[in-house]
Amino acid sequence: MEEELEEAEIQQTHYIPSQHAAERFVERAWGYKNQTDKTKYANLRSTEIREFLNKLCTYGECIYKGRIKQYSEQLVYKKDQWVVLVDPKNNKIITCYPIEFGVGEDYDIEYVNRMTKLLNEAVENKQKIEEESDTYKLELLEKVDNINSKITEYKTLINQLQEEKQGYEQVIKGHESGVKEAQLKIESIIESLTHKKIM
Repeated sequence: MEEELEEAEIQQTHYIPSQHAAERFVERAWGYKNQTDKTKYANLRSTEIREFLNKLCTYGECIYKGRIKQYSEQLVYKKDQWVVLVDPKNNKIITCYPIEFGVGEDYDIEYVNRMTKLLNEAVENKQKIEEESDTYKLELLEKVDNINSKITEYKTLINQLQEEKQGYEQVIKGHESGVKEAQLKIESIIESLTHKKIM
């Protein structure tokens, strides 16, 4: 009864292996190296491959969820010495790897476990860096907002000063115009006195 309950609690996965993943499985698990054989057995035994890889994901552990290269999100599962990469967006198994160094299954499993620990540490480190970066970024964004406010204030002040300057320039032109008119009046009087035009 407990086994049935545990079985019901386990979240079954229903991923579809890509052709690449199926062929890699045929090559790595069954030892077929020839491309024709890989394609043939990947297609002939596709149900068996799909069930095996889904069992790895279902009963294994998802050790990573996040961006990897061109995939915006990827899941990495491990079960014993197997590693399976999944694209959850398309519900596809991208590829699979049995970790085999040829010195025994225990060593292979230990290697996968140690790499999982390193991966967890790397993920935690990235999260820590992101948090620090976000905090620092918020501080800098606040400074940018303050600078933008000052720029707006200074632009307003510059516009006011430009208008004031233009006003003074108009007054200067007005005074220069008065001086010119006064000079013209002098020249007109002298011309009247001499009955000559001043060159």
